[in-house]
Amino acid sequence: MKKRTYWLILIPAAIIAYWLLMVLTPIGDYSGIREGNAIVKKIEQYRITHKRLPSSLDDVGIPVIDESNPPFYYIKEDSAHYVLCFGTSLGESRVYHSKSSSWN
Repeated sequence: MKKRTYWLILIPAAIIAYWLLMVLTPIGDYSGIREGNAIVKKIEQYRITHKRLPSSLDDVGIPVIDESNPPFYYIKEDSAHYVLCFGTSLGESRVYHSKSSSWN
């Protein structure tokens, strides 16, 4: 009887945990942030080498074909700060702010 009660609690708890993981942290965000972090490293390396921020992603070796290719959008805010963002779903995006060095 104890074993059955254990499974009756464990299975619904696992299903709820899985559902919360999928809803609260979409998997696409992880790969986008991983790719975004690689781009941030390229931008920061460019800043060190050239003593300024790149004008566009083209400057760091990422060809910009059109607005959605690459799926990252780079905005140079001023001479020291920039924003890098990508869409996660319709109307939603993740944004990296160089001022705070973090994704929102």
